[in-house]
Amino acid sequence: MVTMRTRIGYRVTADDSVRALPFSEEFYSRKPDVMASGRLVAMCEWPCMDLLRTRITPLECSLGVWQRMEHLAPIVIGAELVIEATCTLLRRRYSEWDVTVHDEAERVGAAQLGFVTVDQGEFESTRLRRKPSPAAVVLAEPATITR
Repeated sequence: MVTMRTRIGYRVTADDSVRALPFSEEFYSRKPDVMASGRLVAMCEWPCMDLLRTRITPLECSLGVWQRMEHLAPIVIGAELVIEATCTLLRRRYSEWDVTVHDEAERVGAAQLGFVTVDQGEFESTRLRRKPSPAAVVLAEPATITR
């Protein structure tokens, strides 16, 4: 197997803060100004997708299919991160990755990620069709058990 490994640097910005999340007042008024876990997941996916891009055609894209994330320590705004990603499994259109994230002082995150490569046009035309609303779905009658 060809080893795919990379290391990238990233400076955490205010856009990465948990306070920048638009969901509820709980996020922006009652949390410390640190990197949101969701942004950390995105940072872990980034180098993997960059490496996968070198192995796929311009008509294909990689999509995350599972993540296991450890947010081990707070990441302050302005921190300089080093993100290291290594492909641990490459099987046709599927890959798995180990990722570690360090700031200037310690390991602050780790992830194991799975990706699948798809034809983007085909995926968009078949998988992104609008799904029926729940009201339009006819539910089957509950099964009855007879003895």
